[in-house]
Amino acid sequence: FNWALLSPDARVPADNFSVRWTGHVKTRASGSYTFHVQSDDGVRLWVNGQLVINNWTDHAVTEDSATLTLGASALVDLRLEYYEHSGGATARLLWTTPGQAKQVIPVEQLQTP
Repeated sequence: FNWALLSPDARVPADNFSVRWTGHVKTRASGSYTFHVQSDDGVRLWVNGQLVINNWTDHAVTEDSATLTLGASALVDLRLEYYEHSGGATARLLWTTPGQAKQVIPVEQLQTP
């Protein structure tokens, strides 16, 4: 999501809001997976209940990442928390998978709880 200086919804202010996304991602192959979060203001990412990214600070667009080894066809729990204090608002979740360049996680790999 890149809301820039706008609100994500008419019922939400453009500044001082937070979001929590939960769901699952299905891996394709065994190996090293790097999760990347690009955010403007605070972000936390949990993978399988483990806090792997914790940049809960006001900041301009910054990329944080964490690398884990995961098995093939694994259903991995994700929880991403984000807050927007002021100015621009960006929250993007990407991954680098075995044999694949960094990309936004394809929708077919994501599942909601």
